[in-house]
Order: sequence, then structure tokens, then C-alpha cells
Amino acid sequence: MRTCPPRVFESAQRSFDVALRSALERIVTASGPGFGDWQWRLATLPFAFGGLGVYSAGDVLNYAFLASRLQSVALQTKLLRHVSIVSSGSTFDDALSVFNTSMEIDLLSIPSEIAAPKLMKKMADIYFTRVTKDAVSTFSLSSRQMALWKSQMEDHTSDWLRVVPISGLGQTMNGRTYRLLQGLYGGYLWGHAMSCAGIVGIKHRHNVVRDTLVDICYRSGISSGKEVDIGLSGERDKSLRPADVLLYSWDGGRDVCVDLTGSSPLTQTGMVDFVPGRAVLVAAQRKRAKYETKCADIGYGFLPFSFSSFGELEKDAVTLLKRIRKFSVAQDIGARAAIHIFSRICFAIAKGSVASHPETKMRFLNAQIHLYLYPLLNITDMTRPLEYLRLISFSVIGALVKDNDTEVISILLPTELIPLCLRTIEMGSEMTKCVATFIIQRILSDSGGLNFMCRTAERFVETSRVLRSMVAAQPTSRLFKHIIRCYLLLSQNSRACDALKGSLPNALLDGTFSPILSEDHTTRGWLHQLLINLRGRR
Repeated sequence: MRTCPPRVFESAQRSFDVALRSALERIVTASGPGFGDWQWRLATLPFAFGGLGVYSAGDVLNYAFLASRLQSVALQTKLLRHVSIVSSGSTFDDALSVFNTSMEIDLLSIPSEIAAPKLMKKMADIYFTRVTKDAVSTFSLSSRQMALWKSQMEDHTSDWLRVVPISGLGQTMNGRTYRLLQGLYGGYLWGHAMSCAGIVGIKHRHNVVRDTLVDICYRSGISSGKEVDIGLSGERDKSLRPADVLLYSWDGGRDVCVDLTGSSPLTQTGMVDFVPGRAVLVAAQRKRAKYETKCADIGYGFLPFSFSSFGELEKDAVTLLKRIRKFSVAQDIGARAAIHIFSRICFAIAKGSVASHPETKMRFLNAQIHLYLYPLLNITDMTRPLEYLRLISFSVIGALVKDNDTEVISILLPTELIPLCLRTIEMGSEMTKCVATFIIQRILSDSGGLNFMCRTAERFVETSRVLRSMVAAQPTSRLFKHIIRCYLLLSQNSRACDALKGSLPNALLDGTFSPILSEDHTTRGWLHQLLINLRGRR
């Protein structure tokens, strides 16, 4: 849809959207009643416009091609300047004309719009702004439907749709609950009692939000208590409990009572003059009037945490959550926070790596993607996250060379891979040293790679020096095995073999590694063959 004009996809778009609508109907209503044209329109609107964010092909067709062409117009002009192609073409002009007519604008006459850094998003905003404006008359929405829709456009009301399902954090719901919520927001469930007192339940919802807030504080390292009695009395000595959650030393050393209160916009009368956010604002004001002064009199702070059944949050609740998030980030500065960031990068690099697949390996190399990994191999910071990133990057190169493919080796030899490997063998972690030594081993096992390593004295001397330093450092059995294999492969070159006679570490001859060799017969055989090669060339 980015590369071809909309008319090319008209038939495919209709088929796709029919299947998408059917799938949404099964998910939201279990193929039952209540999913009409308005619910389909609402479901395919972005979050910011009160929808589910499930984009239909029919919508995306209207702006994707235009946005893609406009984003690349400077590059196209540069590439085509010598071939006398200056026109944008009839396909672009036709698509632009249709967009301008339907949106009632002249897009090219607004430079600020087409120069936006995220043009695709900008054009989508233009398109969906017009769609939502037309929806009121197109679907003849009732006051109640408009109220529901406006509520869904408020900040944070769609956040629950973005949550990653994690059962351990309670971030899951069964199909029945999910359909109830979608029905409530979509406007085809009309019973307020069902939405609040049924599956979800007013008290249950309050307790779920409270427990989640306490858990967030706990995981963020914030000291808090649940349902704390602060000794506050009301009329007729009735005990008041404003501390659903008590945040210790939260405000200048003062404990702060957080009172959670949930409300529903559906309980408001007079839907004609409905105002989004009014329910949470009114509830917060009521709680402040009831508790703020009383708490202050006995030395406590007070903060209402007002939310609606649609996910609306009053400004004090938003401020509290932002402060908790900031505190959490501050507590995680350093390795703990970085590990998550770098682990994701590393996973993306390693996942389904095309470097290890025989059908895509050469495409990977011909595209020179391996060169983009070299800066990661060149990292000198030894902190755990960065070292892990370097290890995974080396593993991708290791996947390229593991099959002893002469063509692969010939592509890698002229690059800076060998110096990077030799340096890492000296200063990397145990695992990184093993992978880097394995890469050198694979290069030496190829005749072209062996000749390349031994062609100049400088290259051989540096390789020999690094191997000697590793032997002197008393390597582990796994690393020792790669080192011996490298020595054996070097001894197969006549010039290198002659040089090794006077530079082979004494530790390989005096029994220093006898404990390792006694358990590893393969490595012992390689060492024995190495010594035979050296003696045979005397």
C-alpha cells in the first residue's frame, strides 16, 4: 500500500476488510448480536480517536501511498535529476486529487504538513480527524453513544489495550470480561448495572486498582501500606479510612494518604451536555472536601486517586503515577535498567539470525550487514550489558563462519574482523573470548584464511603473541581447546610452522595443562599432532 496507488488494491482491500470485520465480530461479541457498522467504524479508529487501533485496509489505502511518495520526494528528485523525469506522475496526482477532495484540503499548499518528520502519522491524523467529524452525521449517534465515544478519547482511557498479558502481574482477563468491556465501550451493552455490578463489580474494581497500585509501589522500591487506619474520626466517632494506600514519607517526610475512588460516566444525567472527565473531577473534589483538611490536622497529606470505568484519570492520579515512574527509573539507573535495553537489542540481533541460514547467509553478506556489527565488536566497556551485546554480535559472525564456507571467509578476510577478534581474545569475557577464538579457528581452517594469516610477518606475529598470552593466562578447558586447535592449524603452513618452533609456549610442553588433557582426549590428540608437525619440519 506504500508503493502502489490505491486503485491497485481495491479488490484485495475489500476481501481483507470483510475477513477482518468477521474476525473482530467473533472476538468482541462471539459472533453474537450488537456488532454493526458503527462498532466496525469505532474498532478501526486509532486509540487517540477512541478506537481499538485495528486499522482497516480501506482506511490505510487513503494515505499510505501518498505519505510514502511525499516522504521520498527529495530522494527521487536527486536520483532522477539526470533522466529528465520531473513530473510526479499521473498515479500520484490521481491519488492526491482523491485525498484532497475527500479531506476538503489542498495538501501541497500546506508546507508544514508535508514537511512533518513523521508524515505517515501526520496524514493518518488528517484522515481520521475528518472521519471522526463525519461519523456523527453518518451514523446518527445518540447522546449516549457520543458520551461513550468522547470518554474513550481522553488520555489513558485506551492504556489497558496496550498492556502485555502477564498472568503474574494480573494483566489477563477471560473472554467474557473482555467482551463485556468491548461491548461497554462500543455502545451495544446498555445496562449500567451489568457493567459495574456484574462481572467487574464496583468494589472488586476498586480493590483490583488498589492492589495493583500497592504492587507497583513495592516493585519500584516505594514504602507503602494498604488500608491503613490513621486514627481519623468523623461524625459520631465513626472511623474514617482515607488511606486505601499510605505512602510513607512521600511528601517532604510526611506520609500521604491515597484514597481511591472509581466512578462511571454512565451514571451522569443529561447526556446532551456530557463533558469527558467530569465524573473523575467531581469525585476527586468530593474526596478532597471530605478528607484533605482532616488529614492535614493530624499531620498527613492527602491525595485523591480518581478514575472512571473508562480508564479516565484525574490530574492528581496522573501526577502520582508519573512521579512513581520517575522514581522507578531513578532507582534502576545503571546495570539493571541497561540489561533490559540491551537484552532486547541482543535478542533482536540473535532471533532467527539470517547469518546462520544457508539460504540467506550470502544475502546477509552481500548486503554488508555484518559491517554494521563491527562497531559493537569494538566496544571496550566491560560492563555486563555491553559485554553481552558484544558476545551476541560475535555469535552472529560465528554463525557465518561455522560451516567452513570458503566464499564467506574470503568476504570477511579483507575486513577488520581479525584485529577485532584478536583484541577481544585478550580483553573480553570468558564466553566472548571463546567465540572470538572460534572465529579465528574457522578462518585458519580454510586454506585461503590460513594463507592470509601467514602471508605477512606482522599478521602472524600478532596472532602468535595473542595465543601465547592466552596460554600464560591459564585458560579454561573450553578456551584451551580452541587455542590448541589454532596452533595446530597454523602448523600446517610451512612458514608458520618454522616460526612456531621457537615461539611455542613452554607451558604446552612441561605438563602445566595435564589435568585438562587427561580429561579431554580430543585436545590431547591435537597437541600431540602439533608437536609431531613441529618435529617433522626440523
